[in-house]
Amino acid sequence: TSRNFTAVKLRDVRYDVTGVLQNVRTGSLIPKKTIVSKSLNFKASPEKVQIFGDGTVSEVPFSGRWTQPLGVAGLSSQVAVQIEISETSLRSLNILFPKEAISGKANGDLILDIQKGSPILFDLKSNLVGVGIDVPALSWKRKLLCLPILKFLEAFQNQLQSTNLN
Repeated sequence: TSRNFTAVKLRDVRYDVTGVLQNVRTGSLIPKKTIVSKSLNFKASPEKVQIFGDGTVSEVPFSGRWTQPLGVAGLSSQVAVQIEISETSLRSLNILFPKEAISGKANGDLILDIQKGSPILFDLKSNLVGVGIDVPALSWKRKLLCLPILKFLEAFQNQLQSTNLN
């Protein structure tokens, strides 16, 4: 028997797909940055598509997820990852401090909001525990053992110069 499938609407179809993406490498999500992973998990449903796992962005290790809501045209996607905060990782992400101003390492939470046709907005937060900051021009040096917060909210278009530590 033949059936007429032209009457089937996407909203009438239910699906839940999972999988594993292997040997992932892309430079299309973040301008001038390469994302690499040996293995990422994939999940798709009528509500959203998600890719999640561990990898590197411009050689900075991360653990996180990308989510694209579905159902309405033009919705922005979001990347939420935990990354290392160090002088090397910040330089790799074009967040520049004076040379050798940062020592040690801490963890940070990075959120990217990706809207087609717009700059990628990012929010980077860290308590900086384990990081030292040395600004000789200000005669200021501090090993951070308490919980100050480093926060950037910027667009991934140009180099970001740090000017504010709260």
